[in-house]
Amino acid sequence: MALQFLNFALVTSAAVPLLLLWLLFNQKKKEIYFSIYVYLTILTSIDALATLILVNTHLPETALMAARIRLITESFIIAIVFYLAKTVDLFTNIPRPSLRNTLVFFGAMGISLMGLLNLMIRDLQHTGMGFFPVFSPYYWVFILFYFLIFYLIFVDIVSKYRRSRRKQEIQDVREILVGIYPSTFFSTLILYILPYWTTTHPFIFLAYFVLPCLLLYTAFRFSIITIDARVHFLVPQLLFFALVMLGLFIYLPPLKQLPWLLLSIPFSVAVILLSNALTGQFFNWISRFQVDLDSGLDKKMEEFSSEIIKFIDQENLLNFVGDFCQKTLQFNKCAILTLQYDVPPYQIAYFRNYDRNPFRQMLESGSSPILELLEEQKTIINKFSFSPGSVIYELMDQLDVYLVLPIMGKNELMGIVFLGGSRKQTKISERQVQFLKIIGTQVGIALENIRTLHQTIQSQKMAEIGMLASQLAHDFQSFITIVKLENSSNERLKQHAHYMEKLVQDLLNYARPQELKLTPVKINHLIDMSLDLVDIPPDVLIEKHYSEDLPEIQVDVGQMRRVFTNLFENSIHAMRHPREKRLKITTRPLRPLTKLKRSPWIYIEILDTGEGIPEEYLEKIFEPFFTTHKPDGGTGMGLAIVKQIITRHHGFIDVTSKPGKGTIFNIRLPYFIKGGS
Repeated sequence: MALQFLNFALVTSAAVPLLLLWLLFNQKKKEIYFSIYVYLTILTSIDALATLILVNTHLPETALMAARIRLITESFIIAIVFYLAKTVDLFTNIPRPSLRNTLVFFGAMGISLMGLLNLMIRDLQHTGMGFFPVFSPYYWVFILFYFLIFYLIFVDIVSKYRRSRRKQEIQDVREILVGIYPSTFFSTLILYILPYWTTTHPFIFLAYFVLPCLLLYTAFRFSIITIDARVHFLVPQLLFFALVMLGLFIYLPPLKQLPWLLLSIPFSVAVILLSNALTGQFFNWISRFQVDLDSGLDKKMEEFSSEIIKFIDQENLLNFVGDFCQKTLQFNKCAILTLQYDVPPYQIAYFRNYDRNPFRQMLESGSSPILELLEEQKTIINKFSFSPGSVIYELMDQLDVYLVLPIMGKNELMGIVFLGGSRKQTKISERQVQFLKIIGTQVGIALENIRTLHQTIQSQKMAEIGMLASQLAHDFQSFITIVKLENSSNERLKQHAHYMEKLVQDLLNYARPQELKLTPVKINHLIDMSLDLVDIPPDVLIEKHYSEDLPEIQVDVGQMRRVFTNLFENSIHAMRHPREKRLKITTRPLRPLTKLKRSPWIYIEILDTGEGIPEEYLEKIFEPFFTTHKPDGGTGMGLAIVKQIITRHHGFIDVTSKPGKGTIFNIRLPYFIKGGS
């Protein structure tokens, strides 16, 4: 019975690589390391077959030939394992030929030659369970070769682990270091080295069963064979094959003889083909239920479509989309960027379980192959559609992203969804891809509807403010005029009348802005013109840092002049008390950050060394009627009108300030160059 189990293990070790070969040759995409892995698989099968003959033959000549074949195949197995361990980025690129690689293969050829010349094997020892070789002192050449190669492999793996930076690569190398390498080392140590010091026992050959298992595991683990092959063939085929072959060896005593054992090899091939046919039929039968799965997916799509139209604000909409992707598609990480008309064209609108820093770096880097590819093709980007060594794959791996989904409006890209994290399987079916495309389109339409709704509400609000301002102007204008004429001696009353008149006028300007009359102008000249209109105290130092290569831009000169004069007056007012009174004005061009927005921008910075703005006021200063200078006659409409004018020019303004440290107003105005869009 012991010999039967041993033969079962050896026949299985010779036959299982045939399954691996069959899977390798059925790959549609054969990588450059394909032939090397095929050689390793064939040698492993030959080694097990030679051991099977050695254990079961009764002819010394046959046993000696089998022992020599073992020695030759084992030498080249070690050399090929060394070469595979040297592959760059874990089975993605074959290393270039080097002196070390060449010497390793010459060493394997030298050992093979010594085996053929019968220098390694001194004699054959016959036991009750077959012939076993007795090695000569020359076998130390093979032993030293073995330990040297595995030492070099270990050093290379440790070096690769220390150089690794990406999370996935660190995990892969660590798995090799603590799992695959020790298993390979100890199994081959038992098979190749241990027999030199001890009397060979047949049961040490059970270690042969480890080698094909390691070959299969690494083939699937590092995508030498696709995941589809594993799912559809490996598990059911190996189970069926093991049951048939185990029953064959236990219940058929003739298999104790070598001819029957050799015939069991082609029989095992037939078993593999039969298991392939049965598993194929099994999966075809299961595929009949795919309609039910698709209908379930369609039901989820119907639920998504019915819910998404209910949202009237962007934040709740994106929260719903993120939760839906997590629960339905099992992505526990999700990030959503939305489009904005600014120097950085995207803003982070939704985040779950991701680190923000890599995404910020991507948006601020000035160039991102992922964003450029998405903007160009406007289709889903699947990480596993790219080779592991490609730029896109590397970037998505760093971000821990599997899929990048565009959110499409009617004619434009409106946002991007990044999906990643831990999943039970990373394979995304074609049905799910179509499902995601529909999601992207529906989210885009929902965002457009929300934007349209907010614009409508804003228009209605401005119309109501305009009506209120008109009514106030009509009701108060006569009263203001009478106050000015009949109370000319009452300065305080006249001051309040003037304040009311200015408030009504500002309210009218804000609610019913004048139509823009665009004129080409040099922004530096416009700033100087605005400075001339402001009463600047002699103790205020004006610093100008102008870029001279700025082209003319189309602006409404009168309205933009009002922007600058208002900001300058605010800065001068803020510097009434500080000792250092400095107003610094900077202009420079800003290049676009992605190909989606090719037009550059003009950056204008207005810095003062005034008293600063408290942090709690920073988010309110552009709101209508908000002012901290009401005793000085401020209406709270100045900065609101400034922002409105800049926004109508498709620009942006924001502020940074610290109490006692001064204030900086940052303005970005777009302009178009020849060939731009």
